[in-house]
Amino acid sequence: VGVVLKNIRLFDVPWILYLPAVAVLGLLITSYFKFQNRTSRNAFAALFALSFAALFFWHFQKLQPDWQVPAPMTSHSVVDVHREKPNLIFITLDSLRGDFDLEGMPEISADLKNYLGKSVRFDRVVSPLAQTHGALTSLFTGETPVQTGVRTNLSDKGLDSDKALHDSLLAKVKEAGYEIRLVQDTEEYANFNAGKVIDKVKAPDFSVANVIISTFFKNRVIFGLFNNPLGHLLLPELKNNTSFFYSYDLANFTSEVLQEIQDVAEKKKPVMLFVHTCALHWPAVLPYPYYPQDSFPEQTSTPFSYTSKFRGLSYKQLSPKDWSIQAQFNHKIYRSAVKMTVEQFLNPVFQQLRETGLDKNSVIVLLSDHGEDLWNEDEKFPIEKFVQH
Repeated sequence: VGVVLKNIRLFDVPWILYLPAVAVLGLLITSYFKFQNRTSRNAFAALFALSFAALFFWHFQKLQPDWQVPAPMTSHSVVDVHREKPNLIFITLDSLRGDFDLEGMPEISADLKNYLGKSVRFDRVVSPLAQTHGALTSLFTGETPVQTGVRTNLSDKGLDSDKALHDSLLAKVKEAGYEIRLVQDTEEYANFNAGKVIDKVKAPDFSVANVIISTFFKNRVIFGLFNNPLGHLLLPELKNNTSFFYSYDLANFTSEVLQEIQDVAEKKKPVMLFVHTCALHWPAVLPYPYYPQDSFPEQTSTPFSYTSKFRGLSYKQLSPKDWSIQAQFNHKIYRSAVKMTVEQFLNPVFQQLRETGLDKNSVIVLLSDHGEDLWNEDEKFPIEKFVQH
């Protein structure tokens, strides 16, 4: 119970409370076996002892560190600022609305503020398809969803990467001598594989376990139970995978991105690095302390995400007042999700770009594939047929 609570991060629980929780749970379960045969009791006792030992092992050996923002790596600037070809670095925040004022957030770091202040901003950008799969496919191929055939999420997972990208911008970048790398925190939207055009793809693995767990055991207890180094060893698909949103840890993914940036900085060959995080993506299930801890609507089942009854609220008729309350909640938790993304992802990433010197010889692009529908707050539309981006 303690391990699950810790790993889904609903609230901050001292480790000392885990031990009596496990002890009480063990006694309750042991009582169930008191009328069973001796072999059953011994088998359970051994299993319980191993579980209890594992809890101590995780705690004292710090295999499951406290949930915190990763510190950017300490490194000297290693980039040759006089190199002929700059690195191309794309930082993509899934579902970031174009009208959201990042610059006005007090949480942004000096590095991020400096970048936003010096950058050219494109305010009138239209997503080719307001869904992640199709939008990223169009972004990479330079073709419309009609041309690619990817017109809904996950509609064509069997896309031939080299064939689809043979005449794309990525192919032109490859011909110019660049190494192309993709880093993503989702298996579902990892559209392209490594091949002739893309040199390296770092994304969660896909397996039968992915399908079984996400289909039949899609709950925070299962995800939380395996959200630790031992669980990642048994089920590597859960690590840094936003598909398992109840246990997804943005800070861990950020650590991988920081390592990738360090590696790019040490490369003599120019690199195009494309980083994509779905931390903001619907349903934006937020961990402690980012989810609102009070004032969430009665019709909302949990305070962890916007439209948190998922698409159920989309088909429900709400009064104008309830609609307005829900819309205000959606905007509130979305802003909290952006805050988490800024503090746990953008701030460390842009600090790492500066410390490695990549900010001096790179074209850095901060973008999104589409926005997010948070509902109108003015009570004009009390019935929502289907929430769509």
